[in-house]
Amino acid sequence: MFEWGTRARGFDPVSALARRMSSELRAYLGESEVLARRSGDPGRVIRTRGEIHRVVPLYREMLVGRPCDLQASCWLGLILMLAERTGEARDAFSCVVERAPNSADARMVRRLERYLPHR
Repeated sequence: MFEWGTRARGFDPVSALARRMSSELRAYLGESEVLARRSGDPGRVIRTRGEIHRVVPLYREMLVGRPCDLQASCWLGLILMLAERTGEARDAFSCVVERAPNSADARMVRRLERYLPHR
């Protein structure tokens, strides 16, 4: 999919958007600290089984012991965003940006926050 997107030809809006988004997502996948450390994420197995109701308390508990833990903050923010709990999602995402403001994960979080309604 990324290969197609980066090779899309033409100046039409779909081709231009495909090239841009594929390039940005490919860069994120290569630079993300959250994704690079996914084997150390205790919530990963739970998430892949679709047991989201069990992973939210796990990430919250991790954040009690390690405030602004990158893995827990990022994944919790994503899950809360999808659950339309936007205030809580923003709080979780803010830790990602504060911890490493110039990181690939912080850039991705800032892009995702554009889709959250303002408080």
